[in-house]
Amino acid sequence: MGNSIDKGQKWVAEHVPDLAGQVFVITGCSSGIGAEAARILAARNAHVVMANRSEQKTSELLAVWAKESPDLPQDRLEFVPLDLADLESVDGGSAEILRRHPKIDVLICNAGVMAIPLARTKQGHEMQFGTNMLGHYYLINQLMPALKANAPKSARVTLLSSLAHTSAKAIDLSNLDCAKGYSEWGRYAETKLGDLLIMTDLKRRLEAEGSHVTVTGCHPGYSATNLQTGTSWQKFNGILAQSAFMGALPTLMAATDGALPSGSYVGPGRMQTWGRPAAGQPTAAAQDQRHAQEVCEVMDGLLKRRGQPEAGL
Repeated sequence: MGNSIDKGQKWVAEHVPDLAGQVFVITGCSSGIGAEAARILAARNAHVVMANRSEQKTSELLAVWAKESPDLPQDRLEFVPLDLADLESVDGGSAEILRRHPKIDVLICNAGVMAIPLARTKQGHEMQFGTNMLGHYYLINQLMPALKANAPKSARVTLLSSLAHTSAKAIDLSNLDCAKGYSEWGRYAETKLGDLLIMTDLKRRLEAEGSHVTVTGCHPGYSATNLQTGTSWQKFNGILAQSAFMGALPTLMAATDGALPSGSYVGPGRMQTWGRPAAGQPTAAAQDQRHAQEVCEVMDGLLKRRGQPEAGL
């Protein structure tokens, strides 16, 4: 993994370096931004583990690619069943990934749900928190040994956030189960802030131990994906949204540009909403190290109480 471009030069998919010999794990990549990222990574010779809920949707996507991109080697793409809304599925999926790949170069935490009616994960957590934050946090911890096994090479974790995180100031840790009330969009904004707080605390922990693993964040701006299905924003997709391909570029830059230091945050360059990706600045709330540590410690406690070994790096 490595790249460097001149200042002022627009970052494009062609800047993804040759990734031969590297293993990428990406969640939620059977459609949308995740699918575009997985396809481009495989085209640049990476081996891509598609950690998805649905084998059928993954197989259908691979069949489309086989017709549309016959030069894309299908043996660089493999499916592992993994549902972030079920911690038992994360157990099984991560164990299978580790069995197949003792060393991982990059983990891209892409999957998510957005502004849905109140629902619960299999373990009873509110669905947006359980999927967008807790499930990914647990997966990161489970796969960390394979990321660290890459030393002295630099491995990376990339977390997808959203512009919506800017409207959240903190995670209400007293209302994680939403017993005190639930706002679909408010909760979504909190969990997308939460992804960046995970980045902030993960960076702190990794640097404290002198680890070679780096962590970055990104967001797709306003891009047309399945996330908008059923929301009030869907009707604007054909007018205002950029394509899923364009929305995937910040992910690709954050995951593969070796010139980006740990803690970097990438999004579209035009008003952070459209266009080619560029390095940006997370909000002050997203960089609050004390709150980030507090949030991660709460998730450590939730994972420990379900009978798992204490989470941590």
